Amino acid sequence: MKNLLKTAAAGVPPQTKVFFLGLFLMMSVMTLLRLGFFVVNKASFSLSYPLILVSSFLNGLRFDLHVILFATGPFFLLLHIPGGWKNFFHFSRRFSWIPLFLFLIGLALCLVNIHYYTEAGRHLSYEIFQVGGEAYDLKASLKMIWQYKGTILVFAFASGFLVLIWKTILKKCWENTSKGWVRELVWLFVFLPVMTFGVKGNIRGKPLRTSDAFSQGRTELGHLALNPLFTIGRNLVEFPDDLPEHYPEKEAFKTVRELLDSPDTVWLEENSPVLRKNGSFPENPEKLLNLVVLVLESWSNVNIGAYGSSKGLSPEFDKLADNGFLFENFFAVGNRTIEGLAAICIGIPSFNHFNHMTKGSFLSGSLEQNRYKGIGSIFGERGYSTVFLHGESSKTFRQSSLARLAGFQKHLGIEELKIKPGETSGPWGLWDHVMMDRLLEVTESEPEPFLAVWMSLSNHPPYVLPDDTFKTARPGDEDGQFGDTLRYTDHFLGRFFEKAKERDFFKNTVFVITADHCARSISTMESRYRIPLLVYAPGIVAPGVGKEVGSQLGFIPSMLDLLGIGAGHHAMGNSLFDRQAQRFAFLNFAQGYGWVSDNLFFEMDPDGGVTGVFDLDSGESFVGGLSGNREKLLSFLQVGKTMLLRNQFVPAP
Repeated sequence: MKNLLKTAAAGVPPQTKVFFLGLFLMMSVMTLLRLGFFVVNKASFSLSYPLILVSSFLNGLRFDLHVILFATGPFFLLLHIPGGWKNFFHFSRRFSWIPLFLFLIGLALCLVNIHYYTEAGRHLSYEIFQVGGEAYDLKASLKMIWQYKGTILVFAFASGFLVLIWKTILKKCWENTSKGWVRELVWLFVFLPVMTFGVKGNIRGKPLRTSDAFSQGRTELGHLALNPLFTIGRNLVEFPDDLPEHYPEKEAFKTVRELLDSPDTVWLEENSPVLRKNGSFPENPEKLLNLVVLVLESWSNVNIGAYGSSKGLSPEFDKLADNGFLFENFFAVGNRTIEGLAAICIGIPSFNHFNHMTKGSFLSGSLEQNRYKGIGSIFGERGYSTVFLHGESSKTFRQSSLARLAGFQKHLGIEELKIKPGETSGPWGLWDHVMMDRLLEVTESEPEPFLAVWMSLSNHPPYVLPDDTFKTARPGDEDGQFGDTLRYTDHFLGRFFEKAKERDFFKNTVFVITADHCARSISTMESRYRIPLLVYAPGIVAPGVGKEVGSQLGFIPSMLDLLGIGAGHHAMGNSLFDRQAQRFAFLNFAQGYGWVSDNLFFEMDPDGGVTGVFDLDSGESFVGGLSGNREKLLSFLQVGKTMLLRNQFVPAP
């Protein structure tokens, strides 16, 4: 057997031997580092089950393999190019030291990260790029480093040990340099699939992403699977700004706290400008109502009859509005689905010109590691069963990340739902009428009280319909096709409520209908972000119309007030049901930001310059001035970005 292995090994080119032996060595060290990370931070994982912990360790191997091959793979790829050119001046042996040098840098970062995680609650990422900036204090940094002299000794010992092993590997492997280019070419085609798989992180599907670490459904287990080299590497292309300088930080925090304050507000953290609750309601009421939220794709006020449209696209919604409470000045925070859902479910906006790769969304990259208290967590802590549904793949538009960060107990995408022939729309996922039936099935099977949030799909380009029943538009008429799909979803919205009224849970349920964002074809800025918000709960909520300005950022406190729950939250918006709260809405444009306050609407570029001030109702230029609203917007930007970068929305445990 020994001779057989020796003979087989003799056929392997030296560069391939170095690659596989080096890969095994590096993967072993990374596993030991993860074990050390676990031991130092074991308090964070004390509630996890052993088998799930093992699963997270195994999931972490993908991230380790990714970063090792991403950094060292190009050098090994060069060595695998056939030919005797590698023998000149001992090029191969000397060049082979570069992967080890890169790995030692990674080793140092991993050791630093073990201590950083203890303080920050997340892995190193963009922070590493801030060393050397204007605020860099060399003396203070050296003092801090000296506190971890034990870790420095570990690094020194480990580095020396790895250098000795690497030297031995190179000596053994490069003793007989391969000169057979055919054999080298064969092993090149062995090397390439290994390299591709390792960097991609899987055989099929999208390349490895941060959210893939959180497949166990618990944040701390995702942290166990991740490593800092991956999160740092992501920020080479996903690079958030340094701490923002929109407005003096102390003044900004004070201004935002005043914005979110009202007579009934109880502040839960002295230094937090957002973490609060409504003190007029009990935290755990005796009677708990169910809450079902329907988020409709691209529904805009300008297309809905209840808001004055004469297009006739929403007869069923209009009937519901006659018996519900309709808000006329409710605004989407942005014009992307993920922005709207994040605001509704977590209460935090995206910030353009903040993270260029993710377009400002915190549901991507390193900011996914932060601590958040979403609507699922808030209601779940009060005994609710919580479920998030959508008819597409769980990874589309980062829905799985959203559901996890919002704290939903169940996340049902197309992979978890039983699909029958003809139920999928092709471009995106399940038809809206199919998903409305699924929503009824799920809510009927959930123990009360329950929270269910559903995101629709069909009213989205390419505007496909299940049949010709609602088709009126000519081919190529995109506006007409949009109207057809809106009319289709509206029809089945009416059917949904007809069926819901027959369920036992209906009399104890509050239904809320809103949207993720407006249709993008709307031209006027003052209408482009106005979306519907209808509370429908016959016998519970009296019909009416609310003219208060509000936004998706105030959705969570609005729902808590509506249901009479005095729970803590960090939403960056005010409750629509708090009559004494300040009225405002923050808008995230592609080209800047917007702010709505009472009847004033203004736009601002990324550098803080005001580009337009309008009357909210007429759209005419506003002549009354900004009345301090520019300072409020700058303060809002300062606080939101700073708290995201510092992971301060939820206090460290």
